[in-house]
Amino acid sequence: MGRDFDVVGRIRPQAHRLFPRDPDLNSVVFGIFPAYSCEISGTESVDQASERFGRMLKVSDLNRMPSPYVLVRFSNPKSGAGTIGELPVFVSPDYFVHELRDLEGVEAARLELWNHRNEKWRVRWDGDWRVSDGGQEIRMTGDEIVLWAATVISER
Repeated sequence: MGRDFDVVGRIRPQAHRLFPRDPDLNSVVFGIFPAYSCEISGTESVDQASERFGRMLKVSDLNRMPSPYVLVRFSNPKSGAGTIGELPVFVSPDYFVHELRDLEGVEAARLELWNHRNEKWRVRWDGDWRVSDGGQEIRMTGDEIVLWAATVISER
């Protein structure tokens, strides 16, 4: 039950609203919090850090479970789901797996994933799952792709 934190997270003043009533103080204070290494990449933009800190990480809950860093860009022509434009968005691991399963059998679908280690993966369907990290392409079954996703998202 929580408390297996393995890193200390730091959020820069421009990305948090810890002191909304005191803008001068807020502009110079870095937020520090216990975290899991799978939650933070260290390369987040101010907007990304603000979104992760404000919407996805419940840093005041010391009994929280990890909220892995899952940044995606995808398009599913079958369902019409996908990201808008070229900017990737943060999603929950559950939503990521849902979209993966929904892409099965959709030849024109695409999905890109960035994890907390800044590894970028491309996933597509071509009769079976094809996963590429920019070099080698690996074929996977439906069960294998779900296990792969859990590993690359949560592995510390």
